[in-house]
Amino acid sequence: MFQTLFIIQILFSQVLFRSGDVADEMFSVMSGSVEKIEEDPATGMELVTGVMKKGSALGELSFAFGMKHLYTARAKEPRGCPCMCMYLRGCVCVHVVLITCFYFLLIIMLIFDF
Repeated sequence: MFQTLFIIQILFSQVLFRSGDVADEMFSVMSGSVEKIEEDPATGMELVTGVMKKGSALGELSFAFGMKHLYTARAKEPRGCPCMCMYLRGCVCVHVVLITCFYFLLIIMLIFDF
């Protein structure tokens, strides 16, 4: 099993993941915001269905259950958006335990304003 936790800087309009990608990672927004984008089945056009801000997790359910991403996530802030990124590979039960640890770290970071 391979596990890594690190902070990445994403640029304006940079895509973190696309709908249909295999979810072998999850993200947490540390500052700025990330758009949640879904495709309109009738027109095929992109629709912004949500904006994730500091403290929001992205892709955690798809990651936990070994599914594909259900939406596209794209950086919204022109100055970039530092995100915590956790890459994990392994069995689902390990994912659930590690996601719990990830949320614990996120709460600590929010409390101490990292």
